[in-house]
Amino acid sequence: VKGSGPLRAMLPGTITIKGRSPVKPVQEYLRNIERSKNRTTTVCAVTAGPGSSSKDRVALATISGHYEAKNRAAFAEPARGVEVYFIAPGAFADAVMRSAGSAAGLGDQGLLVMAVIHRQDWQPPAKEPPAR
Repeated sequence: VKGSGPLRAMLPGTITIKGRSPVKPVQEYLRNIERSKNRTTTVCAVTAGPGSSSKDRVALATISGHYEAKNRAAFAEPARGVEVYFIAPGAFADAVMRSAGSAAGLGDQGLLVMAVIHRQDWQPPAKEPPAR
């Protein structure tokens, strides 16, 4: 939805949740990031992909509903210098999507908003040369 971060390089195939936070501190943190000179946010809607099973779709909906009911956001740090916040549907998720340029908010685009915080100049770690 918004941002220019190379998400495929930033995010592994599986993301491990490190913790959960009340929504209010996450709102404040994201506001502070907006004013940062060297960090930015890449935003997208998280959905079960077209080839996903009904089990996968139910699991994602269950997780989303849990975070929404508890008024929490999940936190992960999938790579050095990369923070991820998963935000459940609601006013805050809609506001994040609108600030990212989505006129509809989260709506039916996804079950979670993923806000990826990273340096504006983030690059994947350099690959080490093969051993001789």
